[in-house]
Amino acid sequence: NKHRKTMKLQLHQAIIDIEHLRRLDGKVESVLEKLVDVDSQLASLISKESNLRKTIETLVADTEKANKRTANLMAAFTANLMQDVRQSFSQDIKGLYDGQSDLQRFCHETRLAMGDVETSVSVTAKKLEAAWKEVRLDVEGLETKRKRDKKGVDEAIQFINGRTI
Repeated sequence: NKHRKTMKLQLHQAIIDIEHLRRLDGKVESVLEKLVDVDSQLASLISKESNLRKTIETLVADTEKANKRTANLMAAFTANLMQDVRQSFSQDIKGLYDGQSDLQRFCHETRLAMGDVETSVSVTAKKLEAAWKEVRLDVEGLETKRKRDKKGVDEAIQFINGRTI
């Protein structure tokens, strides 16, 4: 009778352990799903950063081309204007230089913004990588605990099976 009670208690504990393993398995699956989501977010950020970089580089190149074209047009226009109207020349050149200055300032600000975006994406990528490593370590810890618990349950079941024979 005492032996039977001990076996019932051991069987009850084994059932509790199995349920605990099932809950741990569910947690591991949840962590793995989160890991896939983090990987997806990282890939999306890298893609967006690449697209943004290309857009900004195109914008800078187009602005520089427009700047060169404007400078060429300005030189030709200035030569003709000097012959025709000496007094209005200073005002026209000032307006063109202001426009060129605005374009150069815009190019400079765009380059600075591109650097800020690169820094931000780099920081975000590092944070995501750190989170990914932490999640991976958590998953490995849970997997180790699950295996250890499963081994304990298996040993308990073998012990129970060995004692019933």
